[in-house]
Amino acid sequence: MTSKDWILVGLIVLYAAATLGLTELFRRKMKAAAVILILSLFTFPLWAEHRDSWFEWAKILSVLLPTALLNFARIANFEDRKGKVWELLKGPWLLWFFYGMLFVNITEAALRDWQLGFYGNAIAGFALNATIPFAPKFWRFDRRERGDLIVDFPMGWCLLYTTWNACFLFGSIPDEFAGGLAILLAAEFYSLVRRSDLYIMGRVYTLALFVLQLGCFDVLPGMDSSHWANPVLANYWGLANAALGFGYILWYNWQMHTGRCDRVFRNPKTAPLGEPAPATRQAAAKR
Repeated sequence: MTSKDWILVGLIVLYAAATLGLTELFRRKMKAAAVILILSLFTFPLWAEHRDSWFEWAKILSVLLPTALLNFARIANFEDRKGKVWELLKGPWLLWFFYGMLFVNITEAALRDWQLGFYGNAIAGFALNATIPFAPKFWRFDRRERGDLIVDFPMGWCLLYTTWNACFLFGSIPDEFAGGLAILLAAEFYSLVRRSDLYIMGRVYTLALFVLQLGCFDVLPGMDSSHWANPVLANYWGLANAALGFGYILWYNWQMHTGRCDRVFRNPKTAPLGEPAPATRQAAAKR
């Protein structure tokens, strides 16, 4: 590796740490996050300078608007706000909405991979869609600590998503790969510390910060990774992801078939209110 490559690796680590820090700030300070997200929408005059088409502007909006909606839904559920709008934000439809947004986001990227000839990675994306824990059983807003959107993702799903999405960026948008990898690593931090139930929070906020940065500043100086482009490596990487996806589908369906999913998927700290935590149920079953 050249000195330029090592500098880029260092910048990836710094960018990941910065976005993780901001994500934690947004998780802990919902109202401050709401203000920042609303203000971020007023940066749109800058997007035309750094993004090439209306489609890319729409992609920024398609991330920022749902993130703002999620933030207000957190406030509505955690503080049990009253009123027609607040009650609407507490409805189960919103969980299905975010489920659908995740499904569509993965599908778009998988179809792009297929179009570019990275068939293995496209198959891995479809495997991810087939194994998203369904709403509302495995999706809910936590009302005990910070109003987080909790999704009972097993660690395996989070790891597969990270390697799949990184491969997608590497193959289709190599100049943005370094920044995209950084935010993927920041979100993956939660699953690595045994909080994969918070993975969706990390992914949503880090992605919002990333697209906002691209709209306002484009690729940051020193973080253009286009010289790393390697279609052959991207193809083999995608094939490896497809194999992992196939194995994960088998494991996931076995957990669902045997009914072990409630215990295996859920974190005891954020088990649904009124339902025994997985560890408690397991202990009771042994008596």
